[in-house]
Amino acid sequence: MPDKGEIIKLLEKCLKKDDKAWEELYYTYCKLVYSWIHHAIRQKNFYPDDLQNEIEDIFCSVWEKVYSKLDTLNDLNKFPGWLKSVTVHTIYDRIRRKKSGVSLDDNVTENGKTRHNLVASDTDLENDILKKEELEELRKAMDALSEEEKFILIQHYFMNVKLEDIARILNKPIGTVGSLESRARDKLKKVMKHE
Repeated sequence: MPDKGEIIKLLEKCLKKDDKAWEELYYTYCKLVYSWIHHAIRQKNFYPDDLQNEIEDIFCSVWEKVYSKLDTLNDLNKFPGWLKSVTVHTIYDRIRRKKSGVSLDDNVTENGKTRHNLVASDTDLENDILKKEELEELRKAMDALSEEEKFILIQHYFMNVKLEDIARILNKPIGTVGSLESRARDKLKKVMKHE
């Protein structure tokens, strides 16, 4: 893999829509993106009927987003972390859509298929509303954190990425990342107590 300086130069060429630079960027990171997809799918126990096509669709979606949104990345030094974030969000969006999709056929019981309830109970609805409110509070509290702190907490607690992997992505020692995670968590607790 090229060093950080070479990656920055490559990204600058990509921003100028240099096709060869995009091809080099793709080949530099394609195996890594593919491995992130496989890892996340295993973590979430997501095994659709046609797993290989699903992986390929996610893979293509990631690179489409990278191509269309690279210009939104303010600090090119953070490209590896940003790429992982784009990948993971693409995966989880796909999983969420697949798992929440209910067709009209799902409601019919044939050959032992389970019937889905299209109407939630009052208790389920109340729980969903409470969860949404808690998530909204958490999102607001996260605004008090730096981008790096947010990245670490989101990756570690929501995406189940190990601190060692986050350290590798951020190009920082594991001890530093562990300290940042601990301080960010403490800061988040304080902010949430005051709200």
